[in-house]
Amino acid sequence: MRYAAFLRAINVGKHNRIRMADLCALLQASGLRDVETYLQSGNIAFEAEGEEEVIAQRIETVLSEHGLGGASVVLRTGTELAEVVKVLPFAPTPAETFHHYVLFARHPLPRFDALPTEGVGATVVALREREILVGFRRDVRDPKLPPALVDALKSNPVTARYRHVVEAFTKKVRL
Repeated sequence: MRYAAFLRAINVGKHNRIRMADLCALLQASGLRDVETYLQSGNIAFEAEGEEEVIAQRIETVLSEHGLGGASVVLRTGTELAEVVKVLPFAPTPAETFHHYVLFARHPLPRFDALPTEGVGATVVALREREILVGFRRDVRDPKLPPALVDALKSNPVTARYRHVVEAFTKKVRL
């Protein structure tokens, strides 16, 4: 099956630095096939068989064994990622005013019906089973998600990507 992996805490400042060519080689050596990367922030496409959680844990173990500790992995099948891209319109939050992000959660999210969708300079546009589409106001120095939403996500590995990076990733790599 073809997967997209989003690595959290890779190549952030001086933390967990790795060249994408080295990451591809490392993952290929671990048994993943046809590994491709996009940008330096840990966006990876690859072929693998097995359960998603087992594959994610295997990647985390390989990263940790090579000095990239604390990097968590969030996977989506190519089909799942295509579905996310279909729902990316951010009409309630215009691009001129907001930075648009997709937050990818590793595990299904709890029901957020009762949680607030407005934080400090942040608007949750859509909630899906494992994704949150959010707009952060460009004019707010340190926007924050609603605290109740942050609390609900604490035990679930989550990583964020700019909307345009997710869209470009799906076009640049074979999923």
